[in-house]
Amino acid sequence: MVEENKKRYFFEEVVACEMCGDDSFKHKIKGFRLNKSIGLSPKKRDGIAVAVKKCSNCALLYSSPQPIPFDIQDHYGIPPESYWRGEYFKWDREYFKNEISKAK
Repeated sequence: MVEENKKRYFFEEVVACEMCGDDSFKHKIKGFRLNKSIGLSPKKRDGIAVAVKKCSNCALLYSSPQPIPFDIQDHYGIPPESYWRGEYFKWDREYFKNEISKAK
């Protein structure tokens, strides 16, 4: 398991919309995203924040700069049990019953 303080990222500024190619200079900042839960008092939390922007041409929402992990385990290297509730892992025989019925 990768500890939170051991994660390593570099940050790449977005210069054009990844969807339509529009120049990001004129895109509006809609808010900020912190690298952890912000709770009810986001201004009182420490962490790494990135801007959330909206493309003025196609309305794509994206973060800039983009946090890019040095290693995929720096981002996804935590066990699923640490963020999914236990009932998510319980198997239900009837889960796809409607889909199978429609397919038949």
